[in-house]
Amino acid sequence: MNWDPLCYIPDTNMTREEYEERKRRIDAHHRFSTELIEAARQQELRALDLVWMTTAEGPFGRALPPMPLAEVILLPASPPPVARVVAAPARRRQRSLRDLVSAVLEILPGIAEPFDRNAICQALGYEPDRGTLFRVFERLVEDGSIEKVTRGEGRTPSQYRRVEVESAPVVE
Repeated sequence: MNWDPLCYIPDTNMTREEYEERKRRIDAHHRFSTELIEAARQQELRALDLVWMTTAEGPFGRALPPMPLAEVILLPASPPPVARVVAAPARRRQRSLRDLVSAVLEILPGIAEPFDRNAICQALGYEPDRGTLFRVFERLVEDGSIEKVTRGEGRTPSQYRRVEVESAPVVE
């Protein structure tokens, strides 16, 4: 059985101040719990109203005005959230592995070395599927088009560089 430290009474004699303090704590705990339960009830009712307004059938189903929101008090009060402007990520294009390999080979000459997946995504103008891009890098390493300079670890991506193809000397 768990003992609530707010209600625990030691075997020693208690002073009037200790008694009053414990009583205040118990009352404060009760008020806080009651307010939390009421806030949860209000949230459930709002969710139910929202579902009703969006799915109800009949002449009044979608024409009902929203219910006025009751003021909810939660203790302790938290500061209002800071508004952040976040740019929407570019939508991923679904491409086959072959198409992505071709696209990466086309942009490789214009990328500074060493490069990583972030530089490739920036040059492509979108972020391909993470696993597909990993397979592209594996295939290009196997083909000898690029080589891995450093292995990625954690949030640090692997770095690669182009492999210069030596042409055979021209025999005359």
